Amino acid sequence: MHICLTVTRAAALAGAVCMGAPAPWARMPGSDIGDLRDQIEMEREKIEIQRQALEGSLERLDALEARLLNSQRGRGPQGPETAQLADTGPSAQPKDVQPPVQPVGEAPEEDDRPPQVTVIADEGGVVTRKGQFTLEPAVEYTHLSRSRFAFRGIELIPSILVGVFDINDSEQNIVTSSLAARYGISSRFEVNARAPFVYRRDRASSIPVSDATQNEQNRLQFQAGDRAALGDAEFALRYQLNRGRGGWPFLIANIQGVAPTGKDPYSLERDASGTPTQAATGAGFWAVGGSVTAILPSDPAVLFGTVGYTRNFSRTVNSEISELLRIGRVEPGDQVSASLGVGLTLNPRLSINLGYAHSWAFSTRSESQFRPFDVLPANDADAQAQYPNLMPGDEVPFTSQFVDTDDLHIGRFLFGMSLRISDRTTINWNVEIGATEAAPDVRTSIRVPINFGG
Repeated sequence: MHICLTVTRAAALAGAVCMGAPAPWARMPGSDIGDLRDQIEMEREKIEIQRQALEGSLERLDALEARLLNSQRGRGPQGPETAQLADTGPSAQPKDVQPPVQPVGEAPEEDDRPPQVTVIADEGGVVTRKGQFTLEPAVEYTHLSRSRFAFRGIELIPSILVGVFDINDSEQNIVTSSLAARYGISSRFEVNARAPFVYRRDRASSIPVSDATQNEQNRLQFQAGDRAALGDAEFALRYQLNRGRGGWPFLIANIQGVAPTGKDPYSLERDASGTPTQAATGAGFWAVGGSVTAILPSDPAVLFGTVGYTRNFSRTVNSEISELLRIGRVEPGDQVSASLGVGLTLNPRLSINLGYAHSWAFSTRSESQFRPFDVLPANDADAQAQYPNLMPGDEVPFTSQFVDTDDLHIGRFLFGMSLRISDRTTINWNVEIGATEAAPDVRTSIRVPINFGG
């Protein structure tokens, strides 16, 4: 306001001289004229300083917009040629104003980060920024159903079977609520942990179709198990290996561990026939896995993939299934996994991901300790011949045998959507559709990462 009044006053004085009016300084002492001239020069200097500051602010705004555009497109900062052009253009800053840019040839630290791939977290993603703490509540639902048909007999002619038929149906519904925490120790190193709480309901039915005259109630047997408890806790370390320059993808190394904090299937309560009356919420084994995630920007898409290996550690469970069967040592099979997908940014708030993941779980070896009966019967000649050293009524010892299961192939189609609702909060929705028999039919989850600091 002071500048405007001063300029207006000077204009008024000049107008008065042009109209023939007596000059103001003709009536002023010489000292007042000098003070007025000094004041005008001071105001001119202030205007020039403010003009230079305004030009500097415009230059900084242009640089920030360019960096934002480059980061959204998955590119690094401006190269030397672009930086030199910016310094020699018509809107270049005055020499006495320090430009707020990095030295040519040194990229800002944040521009060495890969583009955000936040939808499919289980398949890898971007390392958390330095000093940033993220809390991620999540809810997940998994549905799995199986129908198996078994026939023991002979086939006379096509479509005519003589023998025993067994039909087994099973269904699992699992709801998992979890809380994950991540912290960026440096711009390339992150630690995280996850604690799940699992509610699981299992239903199974067995229909031995061996006699058409059997009562339906006798032929149909149901087994049920419900449980809500803590699941297996997870923890991980993640490190970004490179800067993704020269056409190379960003590479991120991951090390993940699983602790058997959930209720394992070998310690469940069972009825007299050995059928569990509860459902398991954990696997019951320690596991350590390593993987490498690759993220390759290809404007306007981002390609990502992960290759990993998980080692499961064996242990002796000594679980009594029934009076005639025990489980001794269990050696769970290791697992190889891989995934590949593409992420598309539809606008600054919305993005989608599509992909496929496949896991190959090796066979599990279990030590089964069994016996045909608990005590040697008195009037069974075959049994007495099998145990010649025992007398009728003596307890029959267990016989150990190792049993190997088949390998499992778990394939899943992946779909995800991410919606940014604020600068610190995003809603991620994931869907997995089973592509192989061993995979769950469907698994869907909603995650809400909330960022603090960083």
